[in-house]
Amino acid sequence: MKIIKPDAYIVFCDITSTDAISVYKKIEQIARCCYKSEDKITDTSHEVILKTLGSKGHLAMFEHHNIVIKLHPQTHKLFERLRGTTTVAYAELTRTLRYLNFTASSNFTASSNTEKGCIVSGSPTAWSKVWSAVEAKNSLSSENWLNHFCRWLYLQYPLLIVKPEKITTDITQSCTPEQKILSENEIDALPYHIRRHHKMVTAKFICDRGVSHELVRHRNSFAQESTRYVNYGKSGCQFILPYWIETGDGEYDVKWNKYQSDHSVDPYTEDSAESQWFWACAYAERAYLKLIDQGWSPQQARSVLPNSCKTEVYMSCTLAYWEWFFKMRDSKYAHPQMQEVAIPLHAEFIFRGFLND
Repeated sequence: MKIIKPDAYIVFCDITSTDAISVYKKIEQIARCCYKSEDKITDTSHEVILKTLGSKGHLAMFEHHNIVIKLHPQTHKLFERLRGTTTVAYAELTRTLRYLNFTASSNFTASSNTEKGCIVSGSPTAWSKVWSAVEAKNSLSSENWLNHFCRWLYLQYPLLIVKPEKITTDITQSCTPEQKILSENEIDALPYHIRRHHKMVTAKFICDRGVSHELVRHRNSFAQESTRYVNYGKSGCQFILPYWIETGDGEYDVKWNKYQSDHSVDPYTEDSAESQWFWACAYAERAYLKLIDQGWSPQQARSVLPNSCKTEVYMSCTLAYWEWFFKMRDSKYAHPQMQEVAIPLHAEFIFRGFLND
């Protein structure tokens, strides 16, 4: 048994969003958190895991990246027309467009013309849904421009944009739209009122299960260490030390080691509240390990694990939603253990210049 303290911090803020390989590796790292298989990462391992996730339809992991595109003014007008249509034949397509974020951007230069343009962003999963919707309607020949747009995007991120099933041939770039995928530096250079809707930031939380239950109530993209798949019989369980217990990790390790070597020791010799918590975790781990030894699977044995069990959670969302998250969780009304991770994380966002004070 190991007792640790909670933590939360920003990750992947230094990747190049226009470099597909760096994006692939980011998604792989996040996805492997669920299975605690980070030790299996190699220079090429992202290819297998991303293809597997895509073929099985497990696209939630692909939502941890936001593709931000500056549109040509003409393409912007086409999107605006499509978003405003109420024709029944377009219902599914216009519904999928709601997964994308659109904001106007002034001083957009394209083909030597300076006009108002638009910034559009969405996860690879969102763009995959748009592509499937337009491919599903043979009658939408007037929207071939959008088909070409999605095919162009697929060629940029072939392991993240899922090709519709009806397309069985290889895709070539039959049409090159005049738009550009923005790099992180270009996204950061956007005015804040625009940037907040498009810049996605990922943070990693190391917390107990109680806090994680509150985290996933938010409408964001998550990847969480899974007690269904992770076998703690190999490495032992970890528990999050409540902040109101002042005794350090080391003292608990001594107690646990003593108990393991001499089971005749009465675990309730100390009747303090801290000892009650410690031994509850210790007995939960012992019960879990015994169940694993007796042939139970991790998804069966996990039923004895308490809320104090450590979990790791990746959370990704735009700055606009991070603002809402901190309004709710960096608050005197939030659970104290949530404040314990949210307050310093909020400070890191401000220090890095991601959020206004």
